Amino acid sequence: MGLRSVLVDRARLVVKEGTGVKVEGTTLMEPGHGEWFRCRLFLDMQQYEERSEQGGRRKRVKTPQVMFGVKDVAGDPLDVRADSELEVDSKEFGRALWQITGDPQPIRKKRRVIGGLVQVERVVETPREGVV
Repeated sequence: MGLRSVLVDRARLVVKEGTGVKVEGTTLMEPGHGEWFRCRLFLDMQQYEERSEQGGRRKRVKTPQVMFGVKDVAGDPLDVRADSELEVDSKEFGRALWQITGDPQPIRKKRRVIGGLVQVERVVETPREGVV
């Protein structure tokens, strides 16, 4: 079974782009969306306990992960970085915005990189007061 067959969801990169407008010497930024690409969202949120060296218990939670290939649907190479966000559209989990929390770990087939795996956190957008 190939990597492509397990990538059942889709995602796109959301990066901050300059608008060209400056306010008080600062360039205004707005989110820009990249091309869609195939991915797989894993919400393995099982908690488990582990004993520390001092004899106490520590609770750990596994973080969600996104697996992806090396190209988007247009055939261009992906540039996934830790400072980006992902908009993931999953049939199983719905559509949500996720912050990438670390650099991608390569997925290899022999010596060739065929994909990547990143850990993510869900972005919770809170409504601003006074905005209708």
